[in-house]
Amino acid sequence: MSVTSCRREFGELTGSERFRRELAGIWKQRPAESLVTWIERELWLPAEESANPGPVQLSGDYHFLRGIVQAAEDPDVEDITIMKSAQICGTVTMCAILLGLACTRPAPAMLITPDDESRHELRHRNYAFCDQSPKLREIVPPDHLRNDHWLSIGHCKIHLGTSANKQSISGKSCRVVGMTECDRYDARKSKEANTIKLGRERTAMFNPRLHITESTPTIKNDSKIETRYEESNRQTYQLECPHCRHWQALIFFPHAEGPFAGRGGIHGLQDDAGNWRTPDEALVHAWYQCEKCGKRITDAEKAAAIPRGLWVPRGCGVERGILVGVPERSSLHSGFHLSRLYCPPEKYTFAAIAREYLKCRDDDSSLRGFYNNWLGLTYQTKNKTPLWFELKKKLCIPQPRGFVHPEAMFLTAGGDTQDDRVYGVVRAWWGRRGECTSALVDHREFFPRLDVDGEPIPDSDLVALGRWVLDTDWPMFGQPFKKFRVRTLCLDSGGHRTSRVYRFTRKYSTTRVRAVKGDTRIMSAWQRSLIDNDPVSGKPIDGGQDLWLLNVNEFKEDIHMHWRFASEDPGAWSLPENVDEVYLRHIANEYAVDKRKPDGHEKRSWNVRDHRCGVDYLDCEVYAFAAAQMWIMDEWDQVEAILNPPAPVQEEDDEPGYGLEI
Repeated sequence: MSVTSCRREFGELTGSERFRRELAGIWKQRPAESLVTWIERELWLPAEESANPGPVQLSGDYHFLRGIVQAAEDPDVEDITIMKSAQICGTVTMCAILLGLACTRPAPAMLITPDDESRHELRHRNYAFCDQSPKLREIVPPDHLRNDHWLSIGHCKIHLGTSANKQSISGKSCRVVGMTECDRYDARKSKEANTIKLGRERTAMFNPRLHITESTPTIKNDSKIETRYEESNRQTYQLECPHCRHWQALIFFPHAEGPFAGRGGIHGLQDDAGNWRTPDEALVHAWYQCEKCGKRITDAEKAAAIPRGLWVPRGCGVERGILVGVPERSSLHSGFHLSRLYCPPEKYTFAAIAREYLKCRDDDSSLRGFYNNWLGLTYQTKNKTPLWFELKKKLCIPQPRGFVHPEAMFLTAGGDTQDDRVYGVVRAWWGRRGECTSALVDHREFFPRLDVDGEPIPDSDLVALGRWVLDTDWPMFGQPFKKFRVRTLCLDSGGHRTSRVYRFTRKYSTTRVRAVKGDTRIMSAWQRSLIDNDPVSGKPIDGGQDLWLLNVNEFKEDIHMHWRFASEDPGAWSLPENVDEVYLRHIANEYAVDKRKPDGHEKRSWNVRDHRCGVDYLDCEVYAFAAAQMWIMDEWDQVEAILNPPAPVQEEDDEPGYGLEI
């Protein structure tokens, strides 16, 4: 036996062999640290940014967040969707994932927010996390070197983009893209690229790649996060009943159908006679029921079950703590749903959530907030105002914009003024079996022209509106040789550029252009008044200024009533097939609310559904409707001649610009 073999046999190594083994140990790839472990050890939440300051918790009361973070480092997962309630740590979890990946697996990333305000807020929040975390504090730049365009995390850059500025998203290549509050994306500008699609395209050059989308949902069938969640494997976090060992997801309302109909969810909201309890009574009587055995599950039992809970995709179940069954969809797109029912009892108890529901159930807007912010669910509105996509489906006819309906008798228009723009609509009117019937001809938005210095030219948008409405010959659909002119334009003068609108309207006769202003105090639909002095300068107006006051609530009531008819019915207000989404969102953005006054009478008011979207085109519709009623009253003899035409005789054509057809 050689000396070398003897040394190997007895455990002695030569210098060269020892060197080769040490070198192999250096190059041997060590297993990467899990993202969950890194976040829990390195990331700290500051007191000014979190209700739970200190190390990020992905266990214990917040064990349900662990599965989301684990999905972010799973190579088989490409998309993560989090449909959540407010205050359930969804945004914090997404930020923790982005920061964790930036430190453990550095690669270009992007964080997309709805607008500049939310971008600045999230930038501040992420840097606050880093400043509070000992190790991250060493790798982020000082305050004076930070900007609003990206986050610098060591050698990794997280770009900051907004849905309101598509340029901030395009032109960048990233491996990870986080999209927060996506239901607030693209609220006003429907012609621009879809933000979620644009964000996903940023990762085209990377594999593996990761997209994280999170948001609180909004209206049913109009929620982007709901659509994304329905396209995923739709996971719910299930807990084990302490009594019967049945696994179930926490829900607020008992099951309406199926094997567990009438069971599960919150009980005790009504007394034995079926009357709703008061919110304070719910704190005593509300409790959670197991969907299988029907026994009470207390808040303490829920808290004890959360650390042992499991994320269960649709199509699977849990038996003895083990996931069984076959998921309906793969984990490539993993979706998670969370509500405040999973919050620790010291934050929200079952009874506290029940109390909030009883406080909101009688008010449609408050109930929507409960569904969205407390349950993480979309809300199906109960008021009579249809949603924008429902109007499109119900009222659109196979006729393009810019053409007059073949049954039309005359046209009117409405214009709504803002500080920086003007909106306008043109409508056609006729009678169908005794009902006032109408069709939208066209709608447009006008901005001031710019001079050579790039400054807006005053009132150039008003001039453009006037030319578009009053000087256009609108062709009839199917018979383009027949053309119409707008009879009357009602232009808003209340609140924005009042004196300028007055000067504009005085250029025309009062039968063609009228200054209007909303006033719900008047008893009639409209009322004519005379303004003697300019509202801005206070100087007398030569000859005075005619102003028509409109009871806008009455007109809105009538408009909503006409929306109940299908497009082919008498009384319908149809829309062209290529109507813009912005227009539809505007006209469907208000709903009626009836409130009881102290004297017992009900008063109806109008609330805005989405404050991010305007109601300017709805105001235009009110003014165009008022213009139609005014023209009929002022020109009744001409209207009666249209409705009851005499025997045909050879006559000269009406003067262009004022006849029904030219």
